[in-house]
Amino acid sequence: MSHQDMKSEGINHQAIKQAVDQLIPASLSRCLKVRAGATWKSRTLAVAAFIWGCLSQGPLEERFTLARNVADKMFRCF
Repeated sequence: MSHQDMKSEGINHQAIKQAVDQLIPASLSRCLKVRAGATWKSRTLAVAAFIWGCLSQGPLEERFTLARNVADKMFRCF
């Protein structure tokens, strides 16, 4: 399966965002510093890493792509 075939359709982004808001509060990201010019926000990176770790099927790169797509839909940041 190519990364173009991996879609985040069928995933309830709103429900995941509500859970993430409880698990990883936005105030946490204010404590984390990112380098100048970084394209990821610290909270978004933490969320994508969390989702990536929860996925169990497919190669690592494809799971990362799916996690990034979910985070993108949740936060519209990329």
